[in-house]
Amino acid sequence: MSQNYTEETKTGFPPSKQVDPIIPEDDDLENQEYEQLSYGNSEDGNDYEQEAWGFTQKEVVIPSLLAGFRPEMEAKAKSLSLTCYFHETGSKKIILMGEGHALDSFSTYMETMAQLMEKPLMGKLALGEFTQKEIPLTPSFKHFKPLIEKACETMELVMEHGQTKLIVYGYDRRIKELMAFLHEKEGEYGQGQLIDQEINISTFHRRYVKEIEAKAFELGLKNDFGYDMIYVRGPRKPVDQLILYMMGLETQAKKALFPQYWDFNDNNPLSLINIPPNTPEFQLVAKPFVETLRGGGNVRINFIQRIQNKYLMDQFITIINKKTEEKPNEPLNRMLLFHGTRLNHPDKIYANFDTGFDLQYAAYGSYGKGLYFAKNASYSNGYAYVTKNQSKQIFLADVFVGKHFQGNMTSRVKAPEGYDSMYAAGQGQDFYIVYHNFYSYPLYLIDYSGA
Repeated sequence: MSQNYTEETKTGFPPSKQVDPIIPEDDDLENQEYEQLSYGNSEDGNDYEQEAWGFTQKEVVIPSLLAGFRPEMEAKAKSLSLTCYFHETGSKKIILMGEGHALDSFSTYMETMAQLMEKPLMGKLALGEFTQKEIPLTPSFKHFKPLIEKACETMELVMEHGQTKLIVYGYDRRIKELMAFLHEKEGEYGQGQLIDQEINISTFHRRYVKEIEAKAFELGLKNDFGYDMIYVRGPRKPVDQLILYMMGLETQAKKALFPQYWDFNDNNPLSLINIPPNTPEFQLVAKPFVETLRGGGNVRINFIQRIQNKYLMDQFITIINKKTEEKPNEPLNRMLLFHGTRLNHPDKIYANFDTGFDLQYAAYGSYGKGLYFAKNASYSNGYAYVTKNQSKQIFLADVFVGKHFQGNMTSRVKAPEGYDSMYAAGQGQDFYIVYHNFYSYPLYLIDYSGA
């Protein structure tokens, strides 16, 4: 986006608001030296009053060398208890009012400053003279006001905001650096084209609200959080950067909840991954399976497969994260439990992208219509699926049991109020019942013989 910038004009710092005293017409300021004025003269009979008050007004021409030192002059005048006003036309002269000795001290101060500025000081040569620049404010510039203010503060520039323009005062080189910064931002942020964007907030984002707001501010975006949506306004590129940042936060939060051995480099929607024997992951599944299976000494594990169904896992950990958000002070209570599918082939569950374990097909059991998961493989072995090769298959599932209720309630179709699951125990047949499709995930498929 092109900008129309005005010509640079040599001046001091921005004029402050004041009420000007009456100033006589004077068109030839450049050739004047300091001129003293009083409130009256002997003809008016005011000499006695002036002497008694000791109060004088002086109008002083500001040498061009001191054009950029208005703050210093104002500070010096204040230290001498002088009232000072700057002539608004080009700020080429200063009107001082106060005690005569203080006016003389100020004149000496200006003469000394002018002499110093005539010397080839390294700082002055490096930064150049003070300059004023007027910059038209595009919607993009207005939008990035915090970034511009920060840049001006870093570069020691004085800035005034108008309705349609930005006025900057300071050393010429630093103003040029600011201009380069502004042009760079224009290029980075899509030439100042602003958009309004609604970004969906997942349950994983709500724990990072402060981080997202800080990132939006850093990118110069206006934002407003709703429960399941964030509304942002700004150029396309930083909006896209915020979306990528939020995706990264969500991925980070999800990874903390994924199973220990999940392969994040596998981009397939569904994968069955054979777990090599004698690995920690294989032992994670095989050890509790063999130890809790009656006659486990005769069992032979043919293979163990990790099931990576991205859709089902995303639904599962979303539920877990939501429960953690709702009950931050309660333990998560997530367990690895066994499950048999009887006559149903296991792929009807692990290859199902809609529900996985599905309550629709669950029969009424001793604890109502729910999904039953056992702590002991011996219980699930009685419900194992038998393959064409006469081997058996059961799942080791990742189950969110949360806060469980222990008791015998056969007509249940959901857990009691305030609980997430039911728990039954007795004679080694410990099992949990959940009444929600996404409270469980078929994590491993165990194929075995000899039991």
